[in-house]
Amino acid sequence: EFRRVLFRSREARFAPTEREDAGPVTLPPVVQPREAPDVFTVTSFSQHLESPILFHLRRQLRLETVDDRAAELDALGFGNLAHDVLEAFGRSALKASPDADAIEGFLVDRLQRARAERFPASVLASVPLQMRQLERRFQEFAAFQARRAREGWSIEAVEWSPGLDVPEGEEIDGRRRGMVRLDMGADEAPVWIKGKIDRIERHTN
Repeated sequence: EFRRVLFRSREARFAPTEREDAGPVTLPPVVQPREAPDVFTVTSFSQHLESPILFHLRRQLRLETVDDRAAELDALGFGNLAHDVLEAFGRSALKASPDADAIEGFLVDRLQRARAERFPASVLASVPLQMRQLERRFQEFAAFQARRAREGWSIEAVEWSPGLDVPEGEEIDGRRRGMVRLDMGADEAPVWIKGKIDRIERHTN
């Protein structure tokens, strides 16, 4: 889809043309002018370095592939679902538990609730299979997490962002709320990188 957009937005395709009944006609380009952003997520900054044009299409114009396969779970949805369940665990009272069965029960329950919220009653056969795969992974995670708790590790934070102590709209020591400043060098304006750390652990000793 993006290749087709790039092809159709080539300069040659929008050169002025002559018509017998009118003067020159210039078609509008697909890529509209936009102000250069000064705030990037970690992922979008990488995408901008790789291809500014695709960054413009995806991040600024919000161009995306139309996909009506709502009854199945793609790779991104699979990862996001697992991430959301694990984030809920990291904020729960069980985050310090050494009981693998209790941890697994929490994760599976959250997964089943998330499935009921996100998917219709009728789904492709791949979805129940993917749910079983996630349950198996959560079973392994529960054993790992219980062992970490017994070894003295505790979850201090999940989805942590820098600058949480900075008041909204202010800047302190190169930090804004949820962002850090990245100086680009001489004669270049700085940009701001925003992102989150999935999980932070601390040992009790």
